[in-house]
Amino acid sequence: MIKQSKGRIFVADARVWIETDQHRSLGTLKGAPIGKLLMLNEETLAGNARVIYASEQDTDTIIVPVVGAINVICSDGTTELLEAGMAKMMRVPASASYEIANPYEESLVKYVQIWLKASNADFFNAETVDFDLENYQVNPLFFDPGPDDEYALSLVKLYGRQEELHLKKNNTNDLFVFVIQGALEVQYRLLHEGDGLALWDIDELEFEALSNDAILLIIEAGLNPFSQVAG
Repeated sequence: MIKQSKGRIFVADARVWIETDQHRSLGTLKGAPIGKLLMLNEETLAGNARVIYASEQDTDTIIVPVVGAINVICSDGTTELLEAGMAKMMRVPASASYEIANPYEESLVKYVQIWLKASNADFFNAETVDFDLENYQVNPLFFDPGPDDEYALSLVKLYGRQEELHLKKNNTNDLFVFVIQGALEVQYRLLHEGDGLALWDIDELEFEALSNDAILLIIEAGLNPFSQVAG
């Protein structure tokens, strides 16, 4: 018998949809943080559009371009161009803000943005990394996490029917996965593009791509099991 892990699916169609003529935000968590995971949004900017972000609490922000490139402008005025295959982490105190801008005149850009509760954000710190999804392997972002790290993030691109087993680094953390592209079976649950899945009481993650070039984001963090129901 298959052992069903405790979890909850966040379907793409149920995301909070906020849209103007310049900016669209799809909120997976629907404005309700799950423990240390405060936000996971898929966002789109029109040509030359820009948006300012600020959190009410100390936040570790991760930004991953999905389509096109974006400019990230920090509160100190520094600007960095993020392209596909890059990710940026910023430790943002509650008093700070940052801006994301579309450098193209007409083309749309899309990016995924994650907010995690920071344990200590007295300063504004940033780190940018490159990753290669064409190796079809799990790519840890920012660092190779150890057993004491409060959270970890990974990205993986898979060819059709590719199966993987991802071992959690910190046994006290839970898992949240988000499908950036394609369709997958994750821990015996069918997920499509834009779906998320929170999992509790699990040490390893099994997943299989059901479409070519499926892309999965894996977040390890302390989640609040407010709805530990089978999903």
